Amino acid sequence: WDDDIDLAMPRPDFDYFIELTEKKILCKNYSIFNELHPYLKLFDNRTIFEEKFIKENLYSYGLFIDIFPIDGVPQEHLIDEHFCKIDKYKRKFDKSLMKIDGQGLLKLTYGLICWAPFRIMGHKRYCRKIELEAKKYSFDSCDNVSVAVWGWGRKDISSKKALLNRIKMRFRDREFWCQSNYVENLTLKYGDYMQLPPIENQQESHGNAYWKE
Repeated sequence: WDDDIDLAMPRPDFDYFIELTEKKILCKNYSIFNELHPYLKLFDNRTIFEEKFIKENLYSYGLFIDIFPIDGVPQEHLIDEHFCKIDKYKRKFDKSLMKIDGQGLLKLTYGLICWAPFRIMGHKRYCRKIELEAKKYSFDSCDNVSVAVWGWGRKDISSKKALLNRIKMRFRDREFWCQSNYVENLTLKYGDYMQLPPIENQQESHGNAYWKE
């Protein structure tokens, strides 16, 4: 019942992928962008996509697929400290990019005052802090891994062995590689993930997309 598909790569492959895409153009219809978030976006240059929650001057890119790095997770006694730091930087990152709603003077004033320091610091600063903390524990040296830079954090922790033991799953009309412990992973994130959300919540959640003329 989700409306999109995400990709993820072990951090060494992720860094190598960035290196490759910096050296050559993928093709005329697609481009890679990694300056807005601590992960990659693969854009379709033939489209325009308006994201719902970020500043207007930053959503003039196309429809995209997210590509996330998978990093190592520390031992049990360090997990809370690790993810608390990342969550703190994520909250500041969100405030640095948040669209300020001008409906109502009080709401506009509150947004300008509360979010101004974070907007002045800039999202790139917080991206870097998120990335540095996530990369502190290497993918190769850890038994457990997670997409720590974004999304679920603690609830995305998975056995590296199970994640690398891939199986094929169908999404819409195609098959994609998926981690073998997907039931455990989805249950950790959503609980009973086979239960459909209420009908009012069965809507796209990312924004609006258009073909360029």
